[in-house]
Amino acid sequence: MNDLKVTKEILNSIYDNSGFKAEVAEFINSLIDEEFLKDEPNCDFIDECINTLDELENENFAKVIPFVKKHANKSVRQRLISVAAACAILAAISFGAVAVSHTIEQKREAKTTTLPAATQAVTAERTTTEVITTTTAAPTTRAAVPAELRLGFTDKFKDEYFIGEALDASGITAVMIYSDGSEKTIPLDDCKITTDDGFGTTERYETVKVSYGGVSETFTVRVLRKKETKVLNSVYATFPQGYDFTAEDVDNADLSGMKVFAVYSDKSEKELSAKEYRIEKEKIDKRTVLYTISYEGCSTGFGIRERR
Repeated sequence: MNDLKVTKEILNSIYDNSGFKAEVAEFINSLIDEEFLKDEPNCDFIDECINTLDELENENFAKVIPFVKKHANKSVRQRLISVAAACAILAAISFGAVAVSHTIEQKREAKTTTLPAATQAVTAERTTTEVITTTTAAPTTRAAVPAELRLGFTDKFKDEYFIGEALDASGITAVMIYSDGSEKTIPLDDCKITTDDGFGTTERYETVKVSYGGVSETFTVRVLRKKETKVLNSVYATFPQGYDFTAEDVDNADLSGMKVFAVYSDKSEKELSAKEYRIEKEKIDKRTVLYTISYEGCSTGFGIRERR
């Protein structure tokens, strides 16, 4: 009997199993989807997943299987191993069928001219023809990745606020557009919503940012002041009569006689305690220090010079 050669093409045909490749592709795509759901996706890991999908499509299982073993949990590994085992059994059956078919064919050739017609008929009846069915695995495509977050606004959306009101996210809808053109509605509770510092504390336009899966979009709302709303306009400081803004040591000037006042939109004033405002010092030169007093976003300043 002639030698039966196991070629690369035969080995590859063993692994050319749509179930096995589909299982692995689905698993890797699930890893990519999970990573994109994180606030800060690991782009290097996503690239590794996509490269492994390419290796799977090219049937380079020597690189695919180590990746699966590294990242799959126990249940997933068991499932993939079962699929691989099924492929191995199919391979053994295929090899055995080829060997048997080869042996039968040789014996038939040797007995064709010697067997009686009746014997040839029986032999023909017992001879089976093996039909090898090949399946083509579904093409593996790159996983779709989030490309654009599209925001929508219903009648419930609130785009104007009065000072002191908190952001109301009702009326906002979010739809993720993926790289393959597909769309998916994202619940707003799954999105991260951020605003500028001090949202709603002063009359201005505010920027609101909505983020999901590493993609974000912004929109603007306006904060207004009611006529009866009392807001802080400015702060100022007073000093004892005769205070000349000089000191023996400018870094430790005596400010015990200083008083700080807050001025409001209704023209009322309030004297602040030392615990309510903040004092910062900045050295202008070796003999001069600039003092800055800050309170709820308003500030005032003065300088003290060292005596010679």
